[in-house]
Amino acid sequence: MDGLSETRLLSDYHIEGGTGLLPIAKGNTWAYASCHSPDVIKMDLKFTVTYADEEKVIITKWENVLRLKYDENSWVDMIQQISNDYWEEEGGQYRLCDVSHAVERAELLAKTPMEKAHTKAAASVIRRIMATDPQFNPDYTATGHWNFFNKESVIKKKDTLTLCASGGRWSFEWKNTGSMRGTEDPILFNDVYGILQDAANCIWSDEWQPGASSISKNGSSAG
Repeated sequence: MDGLSETRLLSDYHIEGGTGLLPIAKGNTWAYASCHSPDVIKMDLKFTVTYADEEKVIITKWENVLRLKYDENSWVDMIQQISNDYWEEEGGQYRLCDVSHAVERAELLAKTPMEKAHTKAAASVIRRIMATDPQFNPDYTATGHWNFFNKESVIKKKDTLTLCASGGRWSFEWKNTGSMRGTEDPILFNDVYGILQDAANCIWSDEWQPGASSISKNGSSAG
């Protein structure tokens, strides 16, 4: 997912019956362990066949994940620490937290072109957020009204390019609205690619040639 993969290792099993690669019988159980060091993440993952007949099978799953700390030798963990720990709530107020160490570690650990590009963009945004906040920079000369980092994927489907959001796993943002008396609206609603994606169900189509016109599935027109 999102260019990353993880390993689940079979750690225990119990077979009451059934045959083949996936034997099915009530009571059959498989337990798995993660590839993470146990002092970083503790994980329980178990599948159990609770019912089985000739037509129907019911399999239940138990999963529990507990993060104990971040692995400072893992690029993914350092990136996750940035997106998870850059703020906290205190007395009903949100305040920034210093994640500069995680940023520095991520820059050192990035190896692949994707990791380096991701880290360069994410580090630039989080440093800009802290540099425009008086808590970290009392002598700041610029204010940040909306700094954000999103990771999105562009997928080619035949003759179109579609934008797919990666969810909140990587994203972070810091807003300061209200002090500009409405003039921040153009900043908050300038997602050109998102607007295009919503209106035309893609951000590019090879059919878009001079003079072309089309109707998307949601009824919007693009031309």
